[in-house]
Amino acid sequence: MLQRLMFRPVRLVLPALVLWMIACGSDGPEETPGDGKCKVDTDCGGATPACGDAGVCVACEMNSQCSGAAPVCELATNTCRGCSADTECSSGVCLGSLGTCATADQLVYVKEAGGVDTGMCEQSAPCATINYAKNRATGARNVLRVIGNLTQAGELQKKIHVDGDGGTWTSAGLPVLGVGTADGDVTIEGLTISGPPVVADNAPVVQCLNNASLHFHDAKVKMAAPGIFSVCKLTLTKSQVSETRTAVQCMDSALTIEDSKISGVARKVIEASGCQVKLVRNQITGTTSDQYFVDVINPPSLVIENNLLWDATTLTSNGISVTGAPTGGVIRFNTMVASMAGVHTGEALTCSGTSVASSNVMAWQNGKAVGINPCARRFNAFDAQTPVGAGEGNTSGTLANLFVNPISDFHLAATSPALGLADPNDKTSVDLDGKARPATGRLDAGAYEVQ
Repeated sequence: MLQRLMFRPVRLVLPALVLWMIACGSDGPEETPGDGKCKVDTDCGGATPACGDAGVCVACEMNSQCSGAAPVCELATNTCRGCSADTECSSGVCLGSLGTCATADQLVYVKEAGGVDTGMCEQSAPCATINYAKNRATGARNVLRVIGNLTQAGELQKKIHVDGDGGTWTSAGLPVLGVGTADGDVTIEGLTISGPPVVADNAPVVQCLNNASLHFHDAKVKMAAPGIFSVCKLTLTKSQVSETRTAVQCMDSALTIEDSKISGVARKVIEASGCQVKLVRNQITGTTSDQYFVDVINPPSLVIENNLLWDATTLTSNGISVTGAPTGGVIRFNTMVASMAGVHTGEALTCSGTSVASSNVMAWQNGKAVGINPCARRFNAFDAQTPVGAGEGNTSGTLANLFVNPISDFHLAATSPALGLADPNDKTSVDLDGKARPATGRLDAGAYEVQ
């Protein structure tokens, strides 16, 4: 009887958590399940804090898991990115030039139709004019949200971001927009700024002075002469300038134009004197005179890269002129085309100084490609009617075999002599379309890489 008691099995009642720990051979929950796949977000961490549908830790599955400069979750890749549309932001305002969502306490509201210039310009009670609204802005509350259209000139003198919703900003008086103090730091986004159709040459639609900073992003400027006059640090990204006598003038400061379009210009398109110049991935078309598309004088620094310059309307226009081009300056991967039939007398490229013009396609038809004390020219493709001139690796071909369509499509033809022609030392990772360079082997000359 005693022996039976001694060897009788003892039944232990253990808590479920302890039984789970014993079964798993662990003294606590695993950070990653045994099959290597996450089950819940707490299985993940660091740069990939979210458990995705496939049991893989990812950066995000919803916007709330993103923040700062990358507030939007791209569901196709489960990665955080900058915003690109107002609808992606809880405030309804995406600052596209920064890729960030404005917060509610940053916003000052302007609505000319129905607004009143009283109070603090809240969303529920917007003010009516840009000049009243700018005085409600503070260091942290500095985003002027424009609802609808404006018909008033404005002058902005401090750090302000003006965000439109596809509306227009016009005025009978010029300039429509003025930025005039050294501490001015203004961004214009989502607006079309225009002046009256007939104005004097010295009355620009936009004027920026005193080495202030002015940035246009996803904006348009049109109907003035000139369009933009600046003695300031001027930047255009993803913007358009059209229907002007001169599109952009810069003096003694800095000019950057990227991913933008300029068209319908009666005289010079871009004119810069004493300015740092950076022109990258732009389409510049349609001057109607014998002026230069790009005229640069004594730039402290120079980058002209991945641009299409296309004249389809005149026989006397000129492409790029650089006087006093600096050491280290580059004019590369540009396509310059004069496609109007006839004897073209303008110059594709005139460059004096120590910069290098390489990996371009110059199809200016009988145009000159030389200048006094010319910059080094190498690995460029010229149309057969243009003098090639001295220089390493230059070649020529007819318009018909240079391009897919010599009248309207300046991507390189399958047998173009510009294929694989680029300077082996030139380094640029994308073309005008944003496609990777090189697609295969050596880079192609001109603004477009054959894919």
